[in-house]
Amino acid sequence: MFFFYDDPEKATRPGKPFSIGGLDPVEMFARHYANFLELSWFAQHPDATFEEKAQARKELVICERKMTFWKNKDGFDVDRATAKTEALKKKWK
Repeated sequence: MFFFYDDPEKATRPGKPFSIGGLDPVEMFARHYANFLELSWFAQHPDATFEEKAQARKELVICERKMTFWKNKDGFDVDRATAKTEALKKKWK
């Protein structure tokens, strides 16, 4: 299971650079929060292998860093973000 590469050599992809200025910080936060919930599930699932759990824990740190990034952007609305995270939590119960 590899969703994200820590290694910059593996993470580089050819393509056009883009600006994050046009992205909605709440939507991006919610996307990473959804990833956070999924990774948390993998990290705690009894049938996951040791390697899967270790990779999930490693990616949780990255995910938290990304959520903090979007939370600190201009235009982040705490009320909208709370509503989105609550809806995502219900899906995982």
